[in-house]
Amino acid sequence: MKKKPKLTRQENWPTLLGNYLDEKRQSQFDYGRMDCCLFVADWVALVTGFDPAKPWRNKYGSIKTAFKFLKEFGGVKNLANGLFPSCALHEACDGDLVAWRTTNKEPAVFSTALGILDSRYGIFMAKEGTTYIPRAALQRRAWRVGRCKQ
Repeated sequence: MKKKPKLTRQENWPTLLGNYLDEKRQSQFDYGRMDCCLFVADWVALVTGFDPAKPWRNKYGSIKTAFKFLKEFGGVKNLANGLFPSCALHEACDGDLVAWRTTNKEPAVFSTALGILDSRYGIFMAKEGTTYIPRAALQRRAWRVGRCKQ
């Protein structure tokens, strides 16, 4: 198994997180450009300098090719498990990655989305745009994006 990168957040990560989320608030969902995987990958790249999406960036651009891509990894949770150390949701801090079971009627591989934890909400790039899901509705596993000393 491939070794997970040791990530370090920039010291001003709380400011970066607020600015990133403000910037993405008006973004529209687009497979291969701004979907849940690239929404979190762009955040990780911004705050740590490591781009987890580098191997697949610009390699899919439709629901069909996104399905094929995610199926290869076994879904977004397996993708996150392969890249980041996991923790319980109650141990996660702002800027860590979280999962939400969506209400999509599409294939099961799309039934879970990755997002970014921000205080009481997980923030996701959904088909409707940026979506805020209360922490209590998130799945119980999260993934660390470096240490988050606040």
